Amino acid sequence: MTPPLRYRLSLAEIGVDVFAGHDIDLSFFDERAARFARTSGDPIVSIELVARSADQPPFPRETPYALQVETDVTRLIGGGVRMDLAGSRVRAEVEPSNPGLSFENVLRFWLSRHLLASGGALVHAAGLVDDFGAVAFPGLSGAGKSTLTLRHPPHQRISEDLLAVTRSSGRWFVHSLPFFAANRLEILPMRAPLAGLAFIRQSTRVRGAPLLPAQAYSRVAQSLVAFAALGLESSLLGTVVAISREVPAIELELDLASPVWPELRRHFGGTPSFETAQGNGS
Repeated sequence: MTPPLRYRLSLAEIGVDVFAGHDIDLSFFDERAARFARTSGDPIVSIELVARSADQPPFPRETPYALQVETDVTRLIGGGVRMDLAGSRVRAEVEPSNPGLSFENVLRFWLSRHLLASGGALVHAAGLVDDFGAVAFPGLSGAGKSTLTLRHPPHQRISEDLLAVTRSSGRWFVHSLPFFAANRLEILPMRAPLAGLAFIRQSTRVRGAPLLPAQAYSRVAQSLVAFAALGLESSLLGTVVAISREVPAIELELDLASPVWPELRRHFGGTPSFETAQGNGS
């Protein structure tokens, strides 16, 4: 085994120790995640990566994933990995042909379960920040999430495709993650209070219409990453209900060529500030 990589992710001070076999090259992911790395503190989870033998058939990469929850172990097969999660330890068998992507999938799976168990969630959404906080833009593929993010400078991007949501002291926060989507945009380590949700659909104008909690509920449920929720269904439901009730939401007609901030400030404007991981250690 090579010395462990140690990540201190910008997500509620999550420490991750990664033990990788000598035949697993994580330099590709390591370079992309360098800004999220921290070198101190005890890990919340230790991940052991071992290479799958070349003479064995590849793991399925497409959904649905095969997920089993037993007494002491949660097992997932899919996305190029087979992993067993037992408490704070994860053992993952990955395909050496693309270990960076496999490692990302391991982290996504572990984070999704960890967040659900902690009252939070992974969310398929773009995210932008301003002086009043963050706005998350959940949406299906093709809704314009990446295009919207691309129009803004790096210091305002908290997510192109996937972000983490947590709740602390009665407030919801969003956190950037060291994962890139199709456009591989630069995303900085960042934590921000969640000012609102904007469910986008492309239009010829920019206009938001407030949603009642009951109207937001199904849209929130569709945007949460739930493939790893087996055994955590009650936590998932509770998170969906709480976000729908507590976070303002709008349906946002969006002309991708027009400024979006005036309409967002009209619905969500306030005074909370956002924080970068470099500034506060979060």
